[in-house]
Amino acid sequence: MMRKSIAIAMGAVFVAWTFSQAQSTRPATAPAGDRPAKPENPDKPRQAEQLSGELGEMARTLGFSDELKAKLLEKVKAGKAAQDAWEKDNAPKVKQLQEEIGKLKQELKALEDAKNAMLSDQKNQVRELISPEQNEAWQKHRLKMQMLGQYRQMALTDEQKGKIGTLCDEAAKEMSAMTAEQRSSGEWDVYARLNRSVSGIVTAEQKASAASENMYAKARSAFKAAGLTPEQDARIKELSQGAAREYVQVQEQFNKAESDTRTFDEKRRTAFDSFVKGASQLVLTEEQRAKLSAAASQPATRGAKQGAREKSREKIARLGNDKSVSADKPRNRKD
Repeated sequence: MMRKSIAIAMGAVFVAWTFSQAQSTRPATAPAGDRPAKPENPDKPRQAEQLSGELGEMARTLGFSDELKAKLLEKVKAGKAAQDAWEKDNAPKVKQLQEEIGKLKQELKALEDAKNAMLSDQKNQVRELISPEQNEAWQKHRLKMQMLGQYRQMALTDEQKGKIGTLCDEAAKEMSAMTAEQRSSGEWDVYARLNRSVSGIVTAEQKASAASENMYAKARSAFKAAGLTPEQDARIKELSQGAAREYVQVQEQFNKAESDTRTFDEKRRTAFDSFVKGASQLVLTEEQRAKLSAAASQPATRGAKQGAREKSREKIARLGNDKSVSADKPRNRKD
């Protein structure tokens, strides 16, 4: 037993000695900071300096030469430096303005809410003076006039008008049964559902046709001072048809999602501006855009209505001279 223990101990010593010898003969590993850097290829730009994103895709697709890539890289660096300088100089001011705008929006919303509450209270006071039957009859008449007026350009059939009338009657009955507290938000919800239901009765072709006529008529009026040629007039009509189809698609998406119609109205209010931008850049000449600007700068002399027209012309002239819109694909939608 003693011999066996001695043999095991000697074996362990031999293994330890062998391992220590191997460690002493292995080259020492230098710390990371002391390691020599790998030699760089001077002909190959570093990864951080390579074109990326859209420019990188452009370079690969079009097969740019190394010389052109180097020039583009310089432009990218200069642009990045300019952006950084702009951010440094203006970021605090932009943040301050954004905060001020946020406060102003809150103040404006508070004023609008107060006005809406006042108008709602006035309506409630009127309703208290008439009978429930009279209130329901008036709601039916009001809703029918609104819906038929809204879709008057769509050449509704008698069958469609009948269906719209039935929907209005149902909505009016629901509205007239509301209490004064429920009306503030409940009536709007009923009206939004009614609007979506009526929109579902009207076909996409009817909507596109009416939207196209509306946009075409407004564009012709907006560009009247520019003196359109027959070819330009035809081109604007063609653009209005394409914009109308896009507008109908957006409207259908809102209807399917049951979005708040006020959200859609916000987008619709800016749609005609986008259409004017695209049509102006694609159709009008520089000289014609200058004529629009000149016409817009003339003061109004025939009352408030004329003043509103002049403001509209001035806005259209600014949009017409706005270069931010792409001349290849204007955002055409209905006003």
